[in-house]
Amino acid sequence: MQRTLEHSLKEVDSTIQSAVRHKLRVTLRASDFREQNQKGLDVLQEIRLKLVRRLSEDDANGSPIQDLNNYARTVAYRECANFLRAEYPLRTSLKNSLQRILENCDEFSCWEGPFGELTCGYPGWRNQSYATDARRVAELRTEPYSLPAEAIPARSAESMRMPEWRTLIGAVFQYVDGPVALDDLIAIVAPVVGMEDVPNADDGRDDDEETPELENVHSTAPSPYSTWLTTERLKIYWSAILKLLTWHRVAYLLNVRDGDLEALPLYGVATLEQIGDALEFGAQHFMSLARELSVQEPRGQAKGGRRFLFFWKHLPLEDNIIAVVLEVTRAQVISFRNKARERLKRMLKDAL
Repeated sequence: MQRTLEHSLKEVDSTIQSAVRHKLRVTLRASDFREQNQKGLDVLQEIRLKLVRRLSEDDANGSPIQDLNNYARTVAYRECANFLRAEYPLRTSLKNSLQRILENCDEFSCWEGPFGELTCGYPGWRNQSYATDARRVAELRTEPYSLPAEAIPARSAESMRMPEWRTLIGAVFQYVDGPVALDDLIAIVAPVVGMEDVPNADDGRDDDEETPELENVHSTAPSPYSTWLTTERLKIYWSAILKLLTWHRVAYLLNVRDGDLEALPLYGVATLEQIGDALEFGAQHFMSLARELSVQEPRGQAKGGRRFLFFWKHLPLEDNIIAVVLEVTRAQVISFRNKARERLKRMLKDAL
C-alpha cells in the first residue's frame, strides 16, 4: 500500500505545486527564504497531508478517487483560499465585497469552476467556451493602471459607490475579454482601491523548475503536535455543529465553501456518514434533493448518512436547492445559515 500511496502523491505533486505557485505568487524553491515563500511551502505540506489522509482512507475502504489529479487541484485551491483568508484581512474584505457586487448586479456573474475556483465575468461567458488571454490578465496584475482613466476610481474602496464599482469591474472584463478568476480580479483591483496587503510578485517563478521529491521536504512538514492540535480543534468545531438547531445545521452544512467540512473526514473527526446523519434527512428529503440535482440515485440505496454519500460530490449546494428540499424560502435558508454561523462563532469563541 505504501508504495502505491507514494506513487499517487508523486503523480499529482506537480499539479498542487502549480496551484500553490499561482494562487500565492511564490516560487516554492527551498532556496527562497522570503517569508511569503516559506508560508507557501507550509501550505503545500498541509495539502500533501490532506491528500495522504484521503488516499489512506480510500485504500482502507476500497473506494479510490476517480480523478485524483482534479481532486488534488481542488484541495490545493481550497487550502490556498483558507490561507489567504486568514493571512490577509484586507484581501478577504475586498473578496467579500466583490462577490456581493458580482452576485447582486445583473450585468455580472460569479460561478464556481470545475476545480472549485471562483470565476467571474459577464453572464453570457458562463455557459460558453470563452478562452481568456492569460497574457492580458498578467498585464493587469502587473500594471492595473493600464485600465482606462475613466475606470480608475477617485477614492478608496470605503467611499466607492456601486456605479464606480461597476465601471471598474466592467473595465477589467473588457480588457481581458473573457472570464477571470476571482483571485485575479482581486489582485488587479486591490491596488486601485487601496486594499492591497498581498505580495503580488514571485520573483521570477520558473514553472519548469524540477520539483523536490516528497522525501526531501521533511523540514517543512507539519509536526505531530500541529496535526494533533488541528484534530482537536476540528473535534470542538464538529461538536458545536451538532448543537445547532436541525434546519440551521442543514443550511450550514450543505453550503460550507471554505474546506472545513472536507477537513472533518480527512482528520478522522467525523465520517461522511456521520455528516449525513447530522442532516436528519428522511426519504422524502433525499428524493427531493435528487430531483433538484437531476441525478438518479443507485438502486437499493441505504438510509440516512449512508444515502448521503451519493450526494457528497454535489456539495456545496445553492440556496434555492436547499430551500426546495426543506420546503422553505431561499431567504429563510440564508437566515438559518446566518444564525448557525452566529451561534458557532459564539460557541467556538468560548471553547478555543
